[in-house]
Amino acid sequence: LRSGGTLGRGGIPPTPPFPPRSRGRPNLFCRQFNHHRLISLHRLIVLLLLYSMQVDIHMLEQTPITKNFGRKLSRLRKQKKLSQRKLAEKLDVHPTYISSLERGLRNPSLKVIDKIASALEISRNVLLKF
Repeated sequence: LRSGGTLGRGGIPPTPPFPPRSRGRPNLFCRQFNHHRLISLHRLIVLLLLYSMQVDIHMLEQTPITKNFGRKLSRLRKQKKLSQRKLAEKLDVHPTYISSLERGLRNPSLKVIDKIASALEISRNVLLKF
């Protein structure tokens, strides 16, 4: 209640911007948050996203061919002076997909290889020759 005994808008008492800090355990909403808890929460979110997309963690492994393709893609993209974000917009994919391709963590489909070659204005042979 405010001074004078009035309630906030809609008859609801005003709430502070952050929940009150408890004396025992720290919570994530206090201004001095626990970094370790935030990191473990981040890991949990990533694992849940991988599970929801039905992506096996072992699928995100580098193989010699994906590493070589990634290096080639990165070099060609930089030669064309394109950022990962600009290339992703041209391909209509998420920028993290371009990043994982360049790091050799993902295998591009034939359709994606064709789109990449078109976006970089090169032939598929040039893209696949490494």
